[in-house]
Amino acid sequence: MAQYLLILFILIPFSNLAQRDSVYTSLDIALSNKKVVYQLDLSHQNLREIPESIQKLTQLEVLVLSSNKLETIPDWINKLQELKWLYLSENNLTKLPHSIGQLSLLQTLDVGSNLLTTLPTEIQNLSTLEKFNLSHNHFAELPVEICQLRSLKKLILDFNKLTFLPKNISLLTNLKLLSLFRNELRELPNSIGELSQLNALVLSHNQLTILPNSIGNLRQLKTLTLFKNQLIKLPESIGNLNRLKILQLEKNQITILPKSIGQLDSLYSLNLNKNKIEILPESICQLSTLSTLDISNNQIQSLPNCIGELNRLELFSLSNNPIQIIPESIRNLVFLKRLNVYDTELKVEDKTQLKDWLPNCKIY
Repeated sequence: MAQYLLILFILIPFSNLAQRDSVYTSLDIALSNKKVVYQLDLSHQNLREIPESIQKLTQLEVLVLSSNKLETIPDWINKLQELKWLYLSENNLTKLPHSIGQLSLLQTLDVGSNLLTTLPTEIQNLSTLEKFNLSHNHFAELPVEICQLRSLKKLILDFNKLTFLPKNISLLTNLKLLSLFRNELRELPNSIGELSQLNALVLSHNQLTILPNSIGNLRQLKTLTLFKNQLIKLPESIGNLNRLKILQLEKNQITILPKSIGQLDSLYSLNLNKNKIEILPESICQLSTLSTLDISNNQIQSLPNCIGELNRLELFSLSNNPIQIIPESIRNLVFLKRLNVYDTELKVEDKTQLKDWLPNCKIY
């Protein structure tokens, strides 16, 4: 008997785990097992409204209603008090109900690819929310309520119409990812530098002309993407980002790089393609961890003699620059796999010399 009870004691938790992992895709079947339904996926079912019977699934933790034809979310959504993950993307929602703010355990809310322009004030009550996807909507301003979501770690606002960020975005002190791809941002508030936990900042496809000096306070930042803006320069403070691994700056109007760029001790990839840079600072040679460097489509006439000190470099693109001479120190780049010198002003004999210096590198 004791042995039987021990086996039962072990098996019951595993049974519960198995039930939690089960994803129901039929509402009828789910309703016949409603006390043990934790995950319900009704995506891609052409739903025009949410079946009211779902509120009977009182243990529901995950509800997926993406890729339907929903125009509204019912007020009774607050009855699902165990809900932690709610997916409503790819519908026709123009608003969310006030009652959504009563989902006190909600951790992920995905309302991407809808028609939203505002959020209910009660959204700020989602104190446990960690991931919020608002991409592909019609927000012209960031709803101020978002700045009260102190537990938020990921905020995705890609493909909206934002022209500015509010100063109190600094209240999101736990934020690790802020993605603002393809908006209409013209400037960033100084307060953005207070997002001390930020790991990734995505600002590509906007209209930024300058970055605030406070950007250098983002000491945890590992990825910074700024391609296709209107940047003319970078602040010296960018050199403070000593954990930065990826820096994407292609398709801007940058004419000069700050000397401090050489202080980016962890930088792995630097893309400067399609800018207006004429001179590379010698400090760029201090980027000892750099693996990829793209300076193509600029106005660079020469490389610093120290370029051979980038001894971790594997991919190097110089194409479409008026470069006539490459320093002999480049032969020290023993890990270089690809060197693009297309459409430069190098002579045939210079390219031949490069092949002798870098026998294991593909030069084109």
